[in-house]
Amino acid sequence: MQIVKQEFNNLPINFNQRNGGLDLLRSVAILIVLLQHSLLFYSKSETQDLTGSLINLFDGVSIFFVLSGFLIGNILLRTFIEEEATYHALYTFWKRRWIRTIPSYYLVMTIVLVLSILSNKNDTFLNHLNYYFFLQNITIELSKFYPEAWSLSIEEWFYFLFPLILLLLTNFFQKNQLMVITILIFLVFPLFIRFVFSFNFQDFDFRKLVIFRLDAIVYGVLIAFVKFKYCLFFYRSKCHLFTVSLVLLATLSILKFKNQLSDFNELFYSFEALSYCLIIPFIYGLNLSQKSLLGQFTYFVSSRSYLLYLINLSLVLGFIIPFFKEKFSVLNQIPFLCFVLFWVINFLLAELIYHFYERPILVWRDKNI
Repeated sequence: MQIVKQEFNNLPINFNQRNGGLDLLRSVAILIVLLQHSLLFYSKSETQDLTGSLINLFDGVSIFFVLSGFLIGNILLRTFIEEEATYHALYTFWKRRWIRTIPSYYLVMTIVLVLSILSNKNDTFLNHLNYYFFLQNITIELSKFYPEAWSLSIEEWFYFLFPLILLLLTNFFQKNQLMVITILIFLVFPLFIRFVFSFNFQDFDFRKLVIFRLDAIVYGVLIAFVKFKYCLFFYRSKCHLFTVSLVLLATLSILKFKNQLSDFNELFYSFEALSYCLIIPFIYGLNLSQKSLLGQFTYFVSSRSYLLYLINLSLVLGFIIPFFKEKFSVLNQIPFLCFVLFWVINFLLAELIYHFYERPILVWRDKNI
């Protein structure tokens, strides 16, 4: 028993600081997204080998889903399991989440909407009002306006529904059962819906619908629960789980690259989320110092990753880059220049918004809520 206690005390747990490993994974996720979009400047034949192998092995958005679930899971476990589960605690959780995500989303989306209306006289504010309430892809496919919002809608609905159901179930289950039952609901229900209704959709169109994808985030909550309930297993098995994850990801990537996923479309995203979930223990246990060069880089990219996701496709690729291409014809002739410009603009713009808009809001939130 003394050995177990000593090993537990030596575990790299620090809830008061950012985790360097998670920052690294978040940075990798957003860099994959940016790389995928920046390669759109090249023809498919020029990038087929790269996108068909390494990039398809890791999906940035799916990594974000699992990461969000893991971080939210830790918060909910402390809020609803370790402490008293109340509606006030739920309201506080919602306020902190929404202040973190919604202001930047509203800012960037409104800019994109204004530019869209200015460039298309048939477009109006009312056409996209549902985006402000995350209703754009509940059960129907997303429109071409601000297409990256599909993942944000899935996350916001998860933030709303999961803790609400968790709290409602407190009257029926003990605390030890509460989180398990809620996780199972979110694992099984979306999968069941996919099996029942996926025949209406072609080529993985259902992957962007809220009702089909809520389980993508709950896999992160699942691994957070494992860490909370079985801490020693979480750390002792990290290398084994990491190996299983890589094998599973490689298998999915090969099947995806060879277009052999049609027989289990419904299960693909469950296995993909599970594979990223199994990476978390290894990543979380990395001893990555924030003072190192890599640590500083991953912190910088990670802390701007949300903004980079918000701006890179519709705003930068859809409006800013075309503006420069009209002004400088050389950009139409040399794709590499567009590639470089895309990365430079994204990081400059993300830094400006982070410094003057997002960070002040987060500082206010942490002081007042």
